[in-house]
Amino acid sequence: MADAAGQVENSARQVFMDRQVDPNPFMDMFVCPRNERWLPRLLQLDDGKTHFEAQGAAHLFSYEGITRRCDGLLQDLRRRGVAVTPVP
Repeated sequence: MADAAGQVENSARQVFMDRQVDPNPFMDMFVCPRNERWLPRLLQLDDGKTHFEAQGAAHLFSYEGITRRCDGLLQDLRRRGVAVTPVP
């Protein structure tokens, strides 16, 4: 948590003092790392059965910020050969 607090402080300094704008520091600090933790769990579900997994939209697509870049869970799963199908 201390690391996340330091990142928030650094992001605030960049935005307000250095006039640099990060599209969304939240993504850098929370969404991309959470995707990294979820991916192994999701890969364990690849057992030949059909599974339904609900994720927030921010986790699904790629993102590139100042300090982080992540491809999003859809791309990560497809890259590993998992069939990902949207539910209408």
